[in-house]
Amino acid sequence: MSRFRYASAAALLVLAAGSAGPARADLEIRVTDGVHSGTANDLGTPGFAAFSGTIGNFNVTNAQGVGFPDIGSPSAPQLDLASFDFTTTAGGTLTVEVTETGFATAAAGMMLLSDITGVYGNSSATMNTYLDTTNADFGTGTPLSSGLFDNQLASTLLASVAGPYSLTEIVTVTAGAGSFSSIDAAIVAAPEPTSLTLLAAGLALLYMTGSAKLVAARSPRRVRV
Repeated sequence: MSRFRYASAAALLVLAAGSAGPARADLEIRVTDGVHSGTANDLGTPGFAAFSGTIGNFNVTNAQGVGFPDIGSPSAPQLDLASFDFTTTAGGTLTVEVTETGFATAAAGMMLLSDITGVYGNSSATMNTYLDTTNADFGTGTPLSSGLFDNQLASTLLASVAGPYSLTEIVTVTAGAGSFSSIDAAIVAAPEPTSLTLLAAGLALLYMTGSAKLVAARSPRRVRV
């Protein structure tokens, strides 16, 4: 092949690489006791990653991370540690992290809610959540919540955030001997306050309209003679 053909082929490869579409967002889950670790990602099952196995003293029977395209979208984030179940005979500390990259630019006024719920036997859990503008896996650039306990919720009202960015949840479990836990934790985009106000006003209007129709329907009609 001539030098000209080699140069043309190289140029075509560069153009093809430059015109390729954006990489699919990736979701990962990581479980560790500080010494032993296990990971899983959503390759082959976009928006869903699951891990099960033995991590030190812990038997992790189910750890599932769910994000888009399974739930939510790049512009309406939802990142869910949908299930985290384990048992242990000796106890210790176990951390599970779930992260997803590729969320789109967020307009000012978007609110992100972080919450954690669970069932615990001789154990407890706390959760921290993060947004990272470098779009890094497990990035912790901007804290959204810190030290949330069971059945606690935190809300963060964002200024404009340029995408792409990543979201990360970190749940840390402290377990005694013979303990278990089953945990669900999430980050979810909520409507901005203005939208919530409009929604509440609309619901109130519907309620008043429905009540008026109900009263009118029940009122006796006068019959002219």
